[in-house]
Amino acid sequence: MRAAFDTIKQAVESFVVTRHNPSPKPFALAYSGGADSTALLHACHELSSKLGLTFHVVHVNHGLQKPADDWQAQCGQIAQQLGLPFQALPVSVNLQSGDGLEAAARNARYEAIADWMQSIGLTELWTAHHADDQLETVLLQLFRGSGFRGLTGMEPVSAWPVCTYKYPSLKIVRPLLEVKRSQIDQAVEECAFVHVTDPSNQDESLRRNWVRHTLLPQLQTQFPQMEASLHRLSDFFKTHFNEVDERVAAAMPTVSTSHGQLDLIAFRALDADLRLEVLRAWLQAQGVRCGSDKLIELNRQLDLEKGGMRQVAKGWSLQVQQHKARLIM
Repeated sequence: MRAAFDTIKQAVESFVVTRHNPSPKPFALAYSGGADSTALLHACHELSSKLGLTFHVVHVNHGLQKPADDWQAQCGQIAQQLGLPFQALPVSVNLQSGDGLEAAARNARYEAIADWMQSIGLTELWTAHHADDQLETVLLQLFRGSGFRGLTGMEPVSAWPVCTYKYPSLKIVRPLLEVKRSQIDQAVEECAFVHVTDPSNQDESLRRNWVRHTLLPQLQTQFPQMEASLHRLSDFFKTHFNEVDERVAAAMPTVSTSHGQLDLIAFRALDADLRLEVLRAWLQAQGVRCGSDKLIELNRQLDLEKGGMRQVAKGWSLQVQQHKARLIM
């Protein structure tokens, strides 16, 4: 019996058939060796002939755990057994960045993968993010004060998550967002797939682990419908912001100059709600992200008819001069 694994394969097949016609282009598959990415790896491998899937397996060695090199070797061995091209990427995590361990490791991981993908001409990275990851993400965004947009969670296909302006052609693809963690764990068990167990996933000093192991179980005990309610909330905001993004895309050519500056006369003529979203998009296009509170304050300051500097984010400021604004470090 492989009922759970068949569910995962069906999710991948449905995703591919819905999104691609006739078949997807070659992609990279992120393979940590854990249960989630192991299930995705085997599902894509078994479906490769049927769906025309061609992919490279990529493993990032963060060097943060003693068995990291053993995990890398195990991942390479499994990829070799399946006849799949394999690339290991060692990275150095900047623990002094001030971003925290999780964010620093994430930034190092995605930058290394992006550079490697560009070097061999790949534009999509498939990851094993699933429904439980989605729920955790929505809660974390809520607690961080990310605003309503943060409640949209992860998209099945989204822009590159770090240094987006450096990698405009790269995408993250998440074919398992409708699959639950319990189904993945069951699939790995019933198929006896060899996989890595990372002890850091139990470390509740890391916020996501605390949400996963402590907060969510307690919430689900008190509010059994909480999961379904949060998913409905996320879907609502997804629909809303998809419409907003269409308006932003239409407005951007009118407010962004040929030199990448922000034309403040055109910007101030936009309606209030659209201005915030256009400002966010203009900043992100140049590689700068800031929180909702900072964005609101920056928008207010850009109403003032005076030049000078406006602080945006760590290491970045906005210079206003002659009804134009430009980012400087």
